[in-house]
Amino acid sequence: MAENDAHGPPLDQVPADAVRADVELYDMSDVADFSWHSVLKATGDEWTCVAWCMDVGLLSKAMTCPKCPCAMTYDAAKKRWRCRRRACDGLGNVQIGVRTGLWFQRSKLPMTKVVRVLFAWASRRPVSAVVAEEELSMETGVDWYNYCCELCSMEMLLTPMMVGGPGVTVEIDETSMKKKSKYNRGRHYPEHWVFGGVDRATGKWFGVITGADRTKPTLSRLIKKHVSPGSHIISDKFGSYVSSNEQHTLANNPLLADQGYTHEWVNHTENFVNPINGAHTQSIEGAWEIRIKRFSKAMRGMHRPHLPSYLDEYLWRSWFFAHGSDSKAYFKGFVCAIRRYNATVQ
Repeated sequence: MAENDAHGPPLDQVPADAVRADVELYDMSDVADFSWHSVLKATGDEWTCVAWCMDVGLLSKAMTCPKCPCAMTYDAAKKRWRCRRRACDGLGNVQIGVRTGLWFQRSKLPMTKVVRVLFAWASRRPVSAVVAEEELSMETGVDWYNYCCELCSMEMLLTPMMVGGPGVTVEIDETSMKKKSKYNRGRHYPEHWVFGGVDRATGKWFGVITGADRTKPTLSRLIKKHVSPGSHIISDKFGSYVSSNEQHTLANNPLLADQGYTHEWVNHTENFVNPINGAHTQSIEGAWEIRIKRFSKAMRGMHRPHLPSYLDEYLWRSWFFAHGSDSKAYFKGFVCAIRRYNATVQ
C-alpha cells in the first residue's frame, strides 16, 4: 500500500463502513473450471467467450431497462442489451453495451483476448510473452497488467491488513527500493522505502511504501494502523524505533501510548540475534527476501506511481489465497474480485 496512492484514496480516507472487518476469502469451490484448458475452451470464439463470462459473473447475465422496469433482451450479434418494450422503442430504442458499467467498460479488445490476458497475468506470465501470443502492442499488454494490479489495490484498500494480537510476535523492518547507480555514477535515483511487518504466528504481512519518509511519527502511525494492540514487536535498532540510549522505545512511545505494545530489538551493527533476550528479525527478513527483495531488482527505478499497485499485487496474492495456490486459483480469485467491483458500480 502507498501513503498517497495514484490509483485510489489512502486507506485512512476510505469510509470506515467500507473497510471489511476481516479478509473475505474467495469462493474456490469450482476452481477446476478456471484452468488453462477451460480458458482455451471458453475462448474458442467470441460468442462462446461472452456466454462463459456471463456464466462466471464477469459480464451481466441479465439487465433491467433504465427507462422502465422490464427485463432487457441480449442481442448476441451486436453484443448489446435491448429493451423490446414499445414505449422504450419510442424513446430511441434503449440499448446498453454488454460491457457498459463494468470493469471492462473502456476496453475494445475482444473478450477472447481479454480472458486469456487475465489468465496470463494471474499465472505471472511475462507480459512480453502475452503480447506476442495475442498479437497486442506492448503498450496494450502493459496497460492490462497495470489494470489488474490496480484492481488488487482496490481489494487491499478495503482490507484492514492487521497483524499480531495480544502476546503475538510481530517483526517490523524496512527495505529500500532505490535503483542503484553502477559504480556510483550516472543518474541519481530517488529513495523509495517499503515499511512492513510479519506476524510470526500466521505468516501474514503488511507492506507500505513511505517514499523517503521513515520518521518516527510516520512509522508510529503505520504501526498503530497495521499492528494489533498488545502485540510483542521486534525490530532492529533504527532511530525511529529505539533511541540511541535505549530509553525511548515503541513500548513507551507516546504516539503509541494506548496500544499496549511490548518491544525488543537487535542491533544489527553488532549482532543478528540479541545475545541477552534472543530477539531477532529473521522472519521478516526472510519474508522480505521471498515477497519483496526477489522482485525489487525489477521494481527498482520504476516510477513511483506504479510501485504501490505492484506491491498491492503481492499483498493480494498473500492475503486472499492459501500458500502454494496455483494459476487457476489466482484466476478464479481475480474473477471474484472483478465481480465485487462490478457489484459496487452497478
